[in-house]
Amino acid sequence: MHAIYQPLFTQIEQHFEALYQQLGLLNEAVLHQPLEENKWSCLQHMVHVNLSFEGTINYINKKMLQPELIPNAGITHTIKSKLLNRALNSDSKFKAPKALDTMDVITTLQSTKATTLAQLQRLKELLELYPDSMKKKAVFRHPIAGQITLQQTLSFLDAHLMHHGRQIVKFIEKQA
Repeated sequence: MHAIYQPLFTQIEQHFEALYQQLGLLNEAVLHQPLEENKWSCLQHMVHVNLSFEGTINYINKKMLQPELIPNAGITHTIKSKLLNRALNSDSKFKAPKALDTMDVITTLQSTKATTLAQLQRLKELLELYPDSMKKKAVFRHPIAGQITLQQTLSFLDAHLMHHGRQIVKFIEKQA
């Protein structure tokens, strides 16, 4: 794994583990309780995060089959990526893309955590196979920010996880 990806991947792993430790303090009924009326439960938030990881990994793996078609990233990509992460670090709320809408999902904490660990393993494998020659390629297309590099994608995945994590932590604090 290239040195620029390792700290970001480690940070994502640590944030997942910390969030699942907090979720482990809740009983199943509370895990399935909506954070607000007509909103997602803690587990639905985590399923959404997992789906975003899965979709991102699948998209990048597909793009890697034809690297010659991937454009190089420029300053515009960097600015859009930073703005996206800044928005995710705020208390702003966003509408999830249709493909990542999880309102009807029923799961358990153990199942969701197992899926998370599988996605983290897939991400690690992707990072280990990702060629250095593609570092500056805009390999992922975010629905809002557009084309971004793998490093920017990792930053987005972490910011997205933390965005949902903050919502969950606020809910947990209200339960105490």
